[in-house]
Amino acid sequence: MKNELLNNNLCTRKNRHDLSFKQFYSCEFLIDEVKTLYHFKIRTIESDSLFALVKENSEILNWVNAGDVLNMKFYHADAKHPAESMDTIVKYIERDKEGRFEGHYLIVFEPLN
Repeated sequence: MKNELLNNNLCTRKNRHDLSFKQFYSCEFLIDEVKTLYHFKIRTIESDSLFALVKENSEILNWVNAGDVLNMKFYHADAKHPAESMDTIVKYIERDKEGRFEGHYLIVFEPLN
């Protein structure tokens, strides 16, 4: 019985997480050191991770690293809903050398709240 409750609770939390983040369209965050606001369209990959696509020569790559926690503002696809600010961790940054995103980096992130 306890395992069933635990499994149901985990499934409910995962479904809530998937539903809530799929409703976001874009995000933005400020890099204090250069006083620049970056705004990106949110994309998802098979693992349900969120990522932003960045050109390989983008200045942002000099300021963002895996493990950084950024305060990001997430915008809903439906403009009727207000934007939501959340602390977000950069899980990893990966260069796509070939394929669909060739010449770009994927900044993969996950909201913490």
